[in-house]
Amino acid sequence: MNGSEVGRRAADRDRLAPRRQIWRMKAPDRPSWTLLQILAAKPAGVLSVSPTDTARAALEVMAERRVGFLVVLEGGRLAGVISERDYTRKLVPSGRSAEQARVAELMTREVISVTPAQHFRDCVRLMDSHGIRHSLVRRPWA
Repeated sequence: MNGSEVGRRAADRDRLAPRRQIWRMKAPDRPSWTLLQILAAKPAGVLSVSPTDTARAALEVMAERRVGFLVVLEGGRLAGVISERDYTRKLVPSGRSAEQARVAELMTREVISVTPAQHFRDCVRLMDSHGIRHSLVRRPWA
């Protein structure tokens, strides 16, 4: 491992430290938290791709940013979401390559969303009832 890799890993560790502290708390404490409290430790902003991007481009963003879920925006408006699960369940069985497929072919158009004021336990129940692993947290005014 060279010096720049060590520096990058240390920077990642420092950047992720607040998020790790939240998850080290006792499990019974977290369900009563609101999503706003949990998200306060995460970087602000939305990671997004376009429906016309290739599946490979979306996967590269996910890998680079260490996430498994992206918002799909078309003309600045929500068009859907795409997750690693969409890729594995829709593209892999088809035998097509990630370079050939477009995000629009794989994305989920009916987006299940929650608000920052909702409690973690309610969000988990909602995701469980819909069989999803990720949910979009929407500002109430958006």
